[in-house]
Amino acid sequence: MPNLFTKREVYEWKNSEWDYVGDIGPCSYNHENGTCIQSTLSHLECPRTTGCGGEAWLKVKIDLSKINGTDKKLKYISVVGRIDKAWGFIGELRGGIEIYADDNKIFDGLINYGDGKFIKNEWNVDIDLENYKSLDVKIWHWARVWLGSVEIHTARPTIEIEYDAFVPPKKYNLTVKVIDKTESNPVIGAKVTLLRRDELVDEGITDRDGIVEFFDLDENGYKIIVEHPNYYSGEGFVKLDSNKYIIVKLLRKPSMWERFIEWLQANWWWVSIIGIVFGIFVLAPSLIPEAIRTMKETIKASVEALRGEKGAEEKRK
Repeated sequence: MPNLFTKREVYEWKNSEWDYVGDIGPCSYNHENGTCIQSTLSHLECPRTTGCGGEAWLKVKIDLSKINGTDKKLKYISVVGRIDKAWGFIGELRGGIEIYADDNKIFDGLINYGDGKFIKNEWNVDIDLENYKSLDVKIWHWARVWLGSVEIHTARPTIEIEYDAFVPPKKYNLTVKVIDKTESNPVIGAKVTLLRRDELVDEGITDRDGIVEFFDLDENGYKIIVEHPNYYSGEGFVKLDSNKYIIVKLLRKPSMWERFIEWLQANWWWVSIIGIVFGIFVLAPSLIPEAIRTMKETIKASVEALRGEKGAEEKRK
């Protein structure tokens, strides 16, 4: 009898259509974050003393019969959340993820939302799916606002199902080329790191052609981080279901000289003052007494002018 191999199916939903009800704004796509769904709720759009609210949700189905294996188990669930508040937001909100197996609820989790930044919600579970035919997944968020506005981001929902199969997991190769974003030249010596659920899988350094290769990687999704001391770091995600060749473009950091020029442009008035002071005290010290005398005369004339105006005002009274 052939050996069994443990495999995982990864399910992700990118830019899927969400439904919504109530005063909450239509969900929109934030492509920068890949699978982010954003809803906006503002008291300006519903000025009622009772406040206003609404709910948005995504429902998807997983056909377990298409997984060719045995001992199927739900092993991992993740989603990221973020909220952006404005105009003195006062209200309440929540979000969650629910999973049903043949109409039986097998998982229910609430989502934590980062204030102004994405935070990752992860659940490592071990739920038997062997006797079920399908999964129904619902990701949702709900809000009510009395003052201000809030943007709710519920993003990158991911589910992983583990199972045993007689076919060994497929292996693929990944080639990464790193180039300068402006000049399109290869970036030599860039460190390329592959992560799987934030755990290190492999890493390498680009050669003189800006290329690094990774071999015999499992069919899966990987996070890629590219770093170089002369460039801003870059990162992305690749789903490896075949041999792939990808290009990563890095933006070069300004040199010390360029940063100095930027500083001069931003602080030109201080540079001018320092130059004048330097010119007087170092290059032409003989002008110092004259400069001090002129300053005293200017102050004296200003004081006398103020006294004259005050006297004229008192005579008018």
